Amino acid sequence: MKNLIITALGVALFVALAIGILVALKQVSSQPSVILTSTNCEPPCWYGIQPGKTNYLEITGLLEQISGLNERNILWDFDKKDRLASVHWTFQRPIDDSLGYIYFDDDKIVNAIKIYTINSLKISDVFKKLGEPELFWTEIGKRESQDEFLEVFLLYPAKGYLVDCIVNIEYGNTQVELKENTPIYLVTYFAPEAYNQLLETQILIDKSVNTRSGTPRPWPGLGLIPVGNK
Repeated sequence: MKNLIITALGVALFVALAIGILVALKQVSSQPSVILTSTNCEPPCWYGIQPGKTNYLEITGLLEQISGLNERNILWDFDKKDRLASVHWTFQRPIDDSLGYIYFDDDKIVNAIKIYTINSLKISDVFKKLGEPELFWTEIGKRESQDEFLEVFLLYPAKGYLVDCIVNIEYGNTQVELKENTPIYLVTYFAPEAYNQLLETQILIDKSVNTRSGTPRPWPGLGLIPVGNK
């Protein structure tokens, strides 16, 4: 019995050490979100890409300067009429963000940049970088399991930012809580003058206009927000 206890303690110690090493390695081998490491220009400019100004010919060279990106990651997207619509890429280590998209207007000028920051960014990080939003917008969604979640869009129309959080809705609850450590799903930078036009697309709010239930409302600050739109 004594030997069994010693063996079990040894196994537990080994597992704890292994987990600690893996956590330490992840911290060493990763870097903060590219939303935080872009410091060469002010948002909504991102790594030298300025919504409303940068054209498609400049994109590849600017993206290739980012650690974790190379030309093989960059894919160009065209619409049914063979017009340039967007460019997208995947991030690689040491970057913890997952995907990036850049959208173009009819003149092939950037009008929005979308960075999927799943598990690499928290609300507190965003507020330190961008400040608090002017407005918020909510939409209820359902997973394949039929569990509901609330998508909370934090809007900065005058500055050209949108921050998207996804929060689980507990059964029967009429409110969800946004905290400093609530993870950010994605960040979108856009040309402020294009805000109203982009609202009519699915670039900012990823639902068609006729299926949306939400509307912009004044930002109340962190804490409880209603699930519905009343």
